[in-house]
Amino acid sequence: KFSIIVLIFVLIEQIQSSDLFSNPIAISRIVKEEKLFFQSLYDISQDNPIYFNLLNKYLNKNTLESLIGTQSQEKNEDEAYGIEGLVANPLHVFSLFYRILILLPIISKELNEIKKEPGIPQETKDFLDSPQIKDISQDDLVGVTFALIRIQQAYELDPYDMAMGRLGTRQTNARLSAEELYEIVKILYYGSDRTYYSSGIEYALAITWLEGVIRLSFEDDLQDVFIEEIKTLLLEIQDEHDKHFQEPWTGQSLLQYPNEEFFVQRFNGNRDMTSKEMRKLEKETVNKFSNQRSPWGRDFFSICRGEEQKWAKRASSSSSDQRCYVKHFSNPFLLLQPAKIEILNENPTLVQIHDVVPFSWIDKIKELSINKIVRAQVAADEGNKKSYDRTQSNAWLQNSEYPNLPKISKYFEKVTHLSISKLFNDGSMVESETYQIGVYSPGGVYLPHMDTFNTDNELVNYENEFIGNRIATLMLYLSNVDGGGTAFTELGKVAYPKMGSSVFWFNLFSDGEIDTHLTHGACPTMYGIKWGRIS
Repeated sequence: KFSIIVLIFVLIEQIQSSDLFSNPIAISRIVKEEKLFFQSLYDISQDNPIYFNLLNKYLNKNTLESLIGTQSQEKNEDEAYGIEGLVANPLHVFSLFYRILILLPIISKELNEIKKEPGIPQETKDFLDSPQIKDISQDDLVGVTFALIRIQQAYELDPYDMAMGRLGTRQTNARLSAEELYEIVKILYYGSDRTYYSSGIEYALAITWLEGVIRLSFEDDLQDVFIEEIKTLLLEIQDEHDKHFQEPWTGQSLLQYPNEEFFVQRFNGNRDMTSKEMRKLEKETVNKFSNQRSPWGRDFFSICRGEEQKWAKRASSSSSDQRCYVKHFSNPFLLLQPAKIEILNENPTLVQIHDVVPFSWIDKIKELSINKIVRAQVAADEGNKKSYDRTQSNAWLQNSEYPNLPKISKYFEKVTHLSISKLFNDGSMVESETYQIGVYSPGGVYLPHMDTFNTDNELVNYENEFIGNRIATLMLYLSNVDGGGTAFTELGKVAYPKMGSSVFWFNLFSDGEIDTHLTHGACPTMYGIKWGRIS
């Protein structure tokens, strides 16, 4: 008996302390609460300059206009995306947590010191006393910070460009201040949380982001004291980088991902050397190994960017130039809806099947899942644990919860020739697992992994009955996003999310052995909420 895993990433809701950063529904509610809070202060400030001065002291004009509704956070995003539009932009999400954890305590203190009539509005008091706001922790700020860092790393973005609202080819209305970028640097350099369990201090990343702070500080005409502070810190981090430097390319050793402790060489007292120049040298070094595997972290990111992997030609093979075709497999059922198949890799099999599920069905799946979201975990020696290796939330849907779920399974049975829908009343007979619904917030990632079980005790159910390993994976995309591809690190291939399409591959050889060529990971989502389904 074997089971089939089908992946789908979807949005669900269950607010848990220290997990808010990975829960888009919870974040969207906080956005709405905060908007009411600042709107109440803005309304009362029209006749009370003391409140107006307080708002301007902590919020720039662009942020204030966005919060009080004189402009949408993104043009028409509320109308186009609903709740998702509120949290699709990782820059907005970071600013939200920054305001609540860094600025709100100061604002709250000053509000309590104001004795002037008419006093604090009730909406303001409600926000300050909200359990949901009090649940937000430093862990959440760290989580959204690492989300931005993953995006910057994976897609080779400039922190300054990001601060100006640019995410790849998308220009947004978001802006980050020099102080906000400085908070990111402090988390990288002083923080106790690491982005990878064996990592040290992220000197290289801290320097990269600190250069953005310095540029913004001059443009914003900040105080000389602040500018001198950050310039002194830059020299300190450069020195610490050189003091602890380790050659990352010796023996093609693994490079920690997504952590970046060191550049490709020391600064050696060259204070004019920039992070961009360091990255250019690094590219030249990488090109020396273009026909062999680079450290897997770098491969993962470059695959996410869609870059050709010269070494990958040895890992995959194809006997046909045909990449796309429509096929009904001589099945009458598929005559009305033939499979639109795109071959991503022929041997081993990796295909993307397009236009599978109607958008109305997708909306219903999301609606049913929305109240079940929990933070996903990864298996570890000490048991399941939350990890920055997998920043995803998920839930589970039964076939009985939505009549069209069995129809989806039946369709994929015709296309894959595998048993997916329930055939037997015997509970010990497992054709496929329950639909796993999951969601990646902006910056969400799942590092390269296999979908198979690795130990014998994982091949049995709760009654200790053998159920077998996962033969194949069928991943159904339920949204369109920027970035967020599924990268196959052993094949050098990437599948891009397209709402209503699915990606299919076999996890096992015909003899039941695991095919490690299908190691894959979820690339960071640059903009948008990535939804999917796994069963």
